[in-house]
Order: sequence, then C-alpha cells, then structure tokens
Amino acid sequence: PSSVPMSPALALLSLMACGQRELTHLSADEQAVIFSANELALDLMAAAPSEENLFIGSFSITSALGMTYAGAAGQTAEEMADVMHVNVDDATFHTALGAISRDLNGQHKGYDLLSGNRLWGQKNLGFEPDFLEITDEDYGAELKELDFARDSEGARRDINRWVSRETNGHIDEALRRDDVDRDTRLALTNVMYFHADWASAF
Repeated sequence: PSSVPMSPALALLSLMACGQRELTHLSADEQAVIFSANELALDLMAAAPSEENLFIGSFSITSALGMTYAGAAGQTAEEMADVMHVNVDDATFHTALGAISRDLNGQHKGYDLLSGNRLWGQKNLGFEPDFLEITDEDYGAELKELDFARDSEGARRDINRWVSRETNGHIDEALRRDDVDRDTRLALTNVMYFHADWASAF
C-alpha cells in the first residue's frame, strides 16, 4: 500500500513479490500479508544497532515466524500475531504467505532466489496433524524425524548437510555444537539463497 513509508531496502519485498507478476495482480490477501511483513521489517530495522553494518533477511524471519505461529495457541498466538502485524485470519495468512513464497522462489530475469523450509522433529514424538498440514502445504516444510534424544550430534549434522545443500554450499555449519541437544524436540529451518549481478560493479 502506498501509505506505508518504506526505504528502498525495505521496499524490496514488495518489488520481489511481483517478480513474475505485476503488483496489481497480487490478491488483496497477499497485499495484506506483504504489508504485515513490511511492518515487521520496519520494527526489526528500528531495533537493530545503528552503528553496525547489518543485512536482515526480514522475509526469512517472517516465514520462520509464520511456521512457528501455525503451532501456537492462546496468549502465545495472540502475542505473535501482534508482533507480526497479522491483519487477516490465520488460514488466510498462511495461505497467502505460502503463495508469495512460491512466487518468489526460482530463477527470475536478472537474479536467482531460492528458498526452502524444513521441520526436524524428535522421532516418534507425534506432532499435531493440523500443524504439519499447514507447514507442509503452505510453507513446503516437510517434517524430517531425527533422534535428538539419543544422537543430537548426528541430528545436527543432518540439518547442516541440508542447509549446505540448499544454499549451494555457502553455509556449511548453520548449527554449531550445543545448538541442539538431547532435550531438543523440534528444529525449524528456513534458508534463502540469492544470486544476482550488482547494478554497478565494484
């Protein structure tokens, strides 16, 4: 929406969302979710240390929080919706965010943007089917069962191998030792790989 003040960097989400379509072709629900994502990005930028040079992947954060939000309930869900500026019903939010993600993902004119989601859950724990349906159908996040309880280091290596593959080898160790342990029950990963030529090479 034109009423939202955005810097060029924060406007990137809206611009990339029309990589295959014109912005006018986005549904009202998708525009509402983009508005929410941009509001969260503004909040993140406002909280970031001003003296440091940072790159914040706000859309990745929105996607990861969206998957987490799908499993939340009660006060936790209310607080997450407030932080994420959710302005549509839950089902619409997940469906629209998933549609935007799929539209962004792939090879475009002038750039490649590849993203992926995955859930890593404790073997035989038994996660809620409704949660798994949303994360799978809307976010493309398949649940991979691992045995954190008996082999947390093996689970960590499995997750790191997936991240490395999804980022074309640019991130080899997303999780370091002790990032997961025998008490871990669910790990949620979102990766994004972006490749493009600089508009002005240096």
